[in-house]
Amino acid sequence: MKKYILLLSFLMFFTLIRANFAQISQITTTEGLSSQNVSIMEKDKYGRLWVGSSIGLDIFNNGKLINLQTIEVDGTSILTGQIKSIACGERTLIASKSNVIDYDYDRKQAEIIKYNGTDITTEHILINDTCAFFYDNTKNILFKYLMKDRELKVVSEFPEEKDYRFLKILAVDGSEKILLLAENERGIFRLHLDNGAIFNINAIGGNINAKSTFIDSDLNLWVQTERGLNVYEIHSGYSLLHNYNSQNSILPNLPINCMEEIPNQEVMICTRGGGVFIANTPEKRIRNTNITKDDCFNNVQCMLVNDKRLEMIYGTASNGILQTLYTFIYTKNETIVDTNTNTRTAIVTLCAFQNKEKDFVWFGTAGYGIAKYLEKTNSVEYLESTSKMRVVSICEYDDDHLYFIDDSKGLMVLNKNSGEIVQKKTFNQNIFSSLGNNFTDVRLHNADNGNILLFNIGGKHYMIKQDGSQIQLELGGVDYIFETNIIKFEDYTVVVNDNGIFSINHNDASVETLYVFDSDKIHNITSSAADSLGNIWLVKPDMLLKYNMEERTLAEILPADRMGFYNSIQIDPLNRIWLSSRQNRIICFEPNSMSYHIYTKNDGINTGEFQYYYTYKSQSGFIYFPHAFGLLVIDTEEIEHNHNHYDIRCTSILLDGQYVNVPQVSDSEEIIPVSLSNKFNSLSISVSINSFNPTNPVAIRYTLKKGSKVIYSNITSNTTLNLERLSFGQYSLYTQQLCREGWTEAQLTLPFVINRPFINSVPAFILLFLLFIAFGIAIAKISMSIKQISTDRILKMQENMHKDEKINLMTNIAHELRTPLSLMYNPVKDLLEERAVKNLDYERIERIFNQINKMNTLVDSILNTSRNELNVADIELESTEINNWLGGLLQDFKIDCAGKGLHLIFSPDTSIGNVEIDKKFVEIAINNLVTNAIKYSESGHIIVSTLKTDTTLIIAVKDEGRGFLCNPEDLFKRYYREQENDNITGYGLGLSYARLLIRMLNGDIKASKNSDKGSTFTIYLPLHANIESQKAITIDSNGAHIPDSNEISNDNSDTNIIQKQNQQFIDETDFDTKNMSLLIVDDQEDILEFISKEYSLLFSAIYTAHDGKEALDVIKSKMPNVVVSDIMMPKMTGFDLCKKIKTDVELSHIPVILLTSRTDPKNQDMGYKMGADAFIPKPFDSKALYKVIRSQLRNRYEIRRQYASSFFSEISEDQTFSAADEEFVQRLNKFIKDNIADQELNVEKITEYMGVSRTTLFNKMSNLIGSSANKYIRRIRMNEAKELLSKTDIPIGEIALKTGFSESQYFSTVFKQETGLTPSQFKDQNYKKGTIN
Repeated sequence: MKKYILLLSFLMFFTLIRANFAQISQITTTEGLSSQNVSIMEKDKYGRLWVGSSIGLDIFNNGKLINLQTIEVDGTSILTGQIKSIACGERTLIASKSNVIDYDYDRKQAEIIKYNGTDITTEHILINDTCAFFYDNTKNILFKYLMKDRELKVVSEFPEEKDYRFLKILAVDGSEKILLLAENERGIFRLHLDNGAIFNINAIGGNINAKSTFIDSDLNLWVQTERGLNVYEIHSGYSLLHNYNSQNSILPNLPINCMEEIPNQEVMICTRGGGVFIANTPEKRIRNTNITKDDCFNNVQCMLVNDKRLEMIYGTASNGILQTLYTFIYTKNETIVDTNTNTRTAIVTLCAFQNKEKDFVWFGTAGYGIAKYLEKTNSVEYLESTSKMRVVSICEYDDDHLYFIDDSKGLMVLNKNSGEIVQKKTFNQNIFSSLGNNFTDVRLHNADNGNILLFNIGGKHYMIKQDGSQIQLELGGVDYIFETNIIKFEDYTVVVNDNGIFSINHNDASVETLYVFDSDKIHNITSSAADSLGNIWLVKPDMLLKYNMEERTLAEILPADRMGFYNSIQIDPLNRIWLSSRQNRIICFEPNSMSYHIYTKNDGINTGEFQYYYTYKSQSGFIYFPHAFGLLVIDTEEIEHNHNHYDIRCTSILLDGQYVNVPQVSDSEEIIPVSLSNKFNSLSISVSINSFNPTNPVAIRYTLKKGSKVIYSNITSNTTLNLERLSFGQYSLYTQQLCREGWTEAQLTLPFVINRPFINSVPAFILLFLLFIAFGIAIAKISMSIKQISTDRILKMQENMHKDEKINLMTNIAHELRTPLSLMYNPVKDLLEERAVKNLDYERIERIFNQINKMNTLVDSILNTSRNELNVADIELESTEINNWLGGLLQDFKIDCAGKGLHLIFSPDTSIGNVEIDKKFVEIAINNLVTNAIKYSESGHIIVSTLKTDTTLIIAVKDEGRGFLCNPEDLFKRYYREQENDNITGYGLGLSYARLLIRMLNGDIKASKNSDKGSTFTIYLPLHANIESQKAITIDSNGAHIPDSNEISNDNSDTNIIQKQNQQFIDETDFDTKNMSLLIVDDQEDILEFISKEYSLLFSAIYTAHDGKEALDVIKSKMPNVVVSDIMMPKMTGFDLCKKIKTDVELSHIPVILLTSRTDPKNQDMGYKMGADAFIPKPFDSKALYKVIRSQLRNRYEIRRQYASSFFSEISEDQTFSAADEEFVQRLNKFIKDNIADQELNVEKITEYMGVSRTTLFNKMSNLIGSSANKYIRRIRMNEAKELLSKTDIPIGEIALKTGFSESQYFSTVFKQETGLTPSQFKDQNYKKGTIN
């Protein structure tokens, strides 16, 4: 059998000074410490702990660790390694190997102390409130440093021949008149500061340990000499009081690192390699602390003592910082070490039982059997007979035996005396048959009359009587009861569950219902206990409840909101309530005073999470709370309720990163408010909390008030409060700390004032008042002007509103005109192209066609004028024989002139040849001028003439109409009409638009009155326009050029409309769409009828819909190959329809062509953003539209054809036509490649991963590549196999497995079918050639 050794995890517990437990914790480099070799520790006035080591400095401030390996001095970083001494006063003095630094931590200011321009070095600094003393062994000078003035003075400069090597300076009774200087070789020297006299104390002698020299509060000098540790009385001439050595005490003959006084006239002595001892001065006796036995304390180099709580902090040579706290709470963390495996495992306790003799507590553990624990000696014995057992419950069998439950073996009997498992007659164990080998939930409890209660037997509960008979307990259908909810009284046992509170009679097993819970309010009762007054206290996670058994009432007592959720409960002999919480806190609640105390890590609670399956109170008053690593033990007879309040003070204020002076005050002084500028963006206020041990954080509540109003509140352990800009006024910062009694009273930490800005001051008010008077006078003078301006503005607004109404009207008219223009344009164009009807006046039809084009141009001009959407990019200059071209234009007006009896005369300048003009722009201007001449003339002549000068082409339109009376420039204003009430229609747009076009050609239009009657409008065009012709073209989402309406009307060439995308796939071979379907969406029935009829022979099916919503239903049911849709439609616009198609993975492959009368770039951009494949303006050319449709369909066909011919092995994102398709392909390719070795990879797995149906996957694969999913998987497998064969030397059989083939032969067959070569042949031809055929 293996031997087990009991160890206390981490450190052995001990009781060295009083009955309380010693809690020990450690801080090492794992927690952020710079080095585990700690040579010096000091506390500053704000409670911060300064730690010096061979590497540098560490500072602890309320649980936060700051590493300070360098300090910035005058912009240079100074290393702080090899710290010799630290002294804390007004600021902190730091002595390193190379210098002494005066450091103000709060203001981050540092200065190297120098003497005559050279650095000072020292082994020790002695400091008091006003000055510091240190000795430089290289200069043989003792210095005095005045902290307030930062002034260095020489106390004594010793002759070099003396060669003093002082390692420590001591002050006698805090006096600045006498110092003791210690060196190893010659011992102690006494220095009188008033006259500089120095002499050696002969009574002490030489060869001492100078560094550890120490003066206690009774002015006794402790010096380690060759003869041992001597204690001298200073005021009696250094007479020897006592000598401690290895012969007359247990003090080992080892060097002493340090000594520190503790209460009761005792001194702690820390040795190098021997541990820590305590010397009692009155008794002249040294005793062992027990921590001497632990290696961690073997080499303590420095220490600090908290007299109030017997709390110590130790700095060690190799184990970092150790901390001991003597308290009534102790964390008993036990581990077992297996000597065979040398592994350590935490022991977790599961249950406990104490016999009537009160000598032992029997603990059941998880995997280590039963532990026999003697509270008096803190000794534990683990019973080998139960080793490896998981003991979940224990009760008494008889005076010599115990029952216990192993979670897998069931009920067993243990001999208390021998510790062996024995065979004894027990009750009938058939009741366990339903449990099999799982006894984890079974609980045993003794009744006072010898009967035994059994709980949780497959949802049933029993009483086992002394004669072995069994009675099933009727507990209201409750199938499980927690161990912590079973409470034994003298004649009955109370059990608590989520249904209520029940009482079990120990004699007849009858069950009485004491209280039924309201299920909506009371549930999840995890623990309960009874006090000596007969009350039952219950715990649920958020509340402590009290059940009064006499009155049968239930009351809520203490909510858990400030303590963390409750776990379990115990009650001590004084009826104090003890609660564990899930935040690793212990709460002691005193019902009489309704007060509570909270105990945390600072009080020794250093555990894992508390468990709730059991707690235990021993008969000697100890309470045990189990946790993940052992037990938390509370000695209820040694409770401390002393307040743990600390002083909180403001240490620094930063205003936008600049330090502000903080007033230093004593406890009795009133804090003076700090005045702060109002011009800042950030305010940082740092505080300190003066606890003894700043390695443990204390929670702080910050409350900022402006006047009496709270404007900020926060709880944190951070000692820096960051605030944003505040308005001017008086502020008060209050702080509170979380202590055992909860939050302390608010303490005023910093009052401050944000100064008023000048604008809010009295002088500013007077200045503003004077300015107000001056402005008032000025305002009075211009008030009439303002009224007039307001009136004019109102009239102008009304005029603009009238103009806006005109714009909207004309825009809507223009949009509505495009649809009938489309319906007229295509039939007329077809008649002219085919000329199939005989005896038809094609000249008149051609004039009609020209008028349709002009009407379309007019629509464009109305829209462009209303939107101001003309730019230089629209200009297209071309060489034109001006007279012939202009003569042709005028032919269209002869019919109009003849109808009114007018004579149209063209008088050209025959010297004019070709001129570079924009025919479109000039034609619009000529049409406008001639139309106006006809409109405003009743008879006479209209003469159009041309004239050429050296630089200018002049075109004049002269009429004999009514002329005009206004300023000629007014005629060119938008919406201007000289006579609004005449019967001549118009909107006042034509002339302004004509001038706009001509001015874009660097020309102009002028109006003049004729001498007799009528008017003349003259166009001036430069012969050398000097304009870069730059044609703006529209490209659809696939890169195809989309013609505008003028291109369609003036150019019948197919090359202007055929898309250019994917030219590598498009050849001149015919592409037939007769086996494909088309959906047309438009709210105009005429458009639907026209396109359907026009394309009836080109598609197998043509579907129609009147809006986007109807179209979506048609698409989902018919799945057309292409969709042509208008934009402006009721219910759902073409934009919304396009977006829904392109974002639906089932539909996204369908091309969408938007067909609309709104041709502005804004709408085109919107269409492409929605995913449109092409954008066609109305009026449209039906043949050009069909070519765009066919181009879209052919591109998709070419991708499927190339895939079928093995042009590519897998779909690329570049070969998709929508974002949804791209995402679909990316996910599909990644899934197949990630699972390529899976031999079971099939359609079902793909559909499950992609989240689509088999039908959707089939349709998507067919439309994208014309292939099934299984073939696509095989194609990718083959491509991967080619890669591996050509670029690696992996065996063919292994490649088959990597690509998802279970058999090499089948792999070879498929590979040859795909490539025409066997894998071996392919490898021979391609291995490491870098190509794959």
